[in-house]
Amino acid sequence: MLAATIHRGAEELRVYDTHLASGPAPDERIAQAARVASVVIADSAATRIVMGDLNAPGEVEVIRELRAAGLRDPGGGPTNPSIAPRQRLDYVLVPDTATVVEQHEPDGGEDWWAISDHLPVLVAFRQQ
Repeated sequence: MLAATIHRGAEELRVYDTHLASGPAPDERIAQAARVASVVIADSAATRIVMGDLNAPGEVEVIRELRAAGLRDPGGGPTNPSIAPRQRLDYVLVPDTATVVEQHEPDGGEDWWAISDHLPVLVAFRQQ
């Protein structure tokens, strides 16, 4: 897990980027998500988001662990494989209090495939 703090005037945004385990059994991802949530909960930054490859197509238990940190999933479309996306692995989780202004993933294709096997996810939000 990586973390970065972005300062804009008096505002502070802590961004956590993570890559949870791949593989068929979700138990490890659920445990990893719980550990990520505990780090986020302990953080004193006013606004925090978690994003990354959660390897959790339809695994609500993984997202539920991150809800404990006051984060929510604004939804999204498939992000993998980038050439012809059919499963959602990549997420941006925003604060419960955020108003999502935009959420988008590109359609995919050969140009994206040349960059990565995953598509980027854009989420724009306002913190209340």
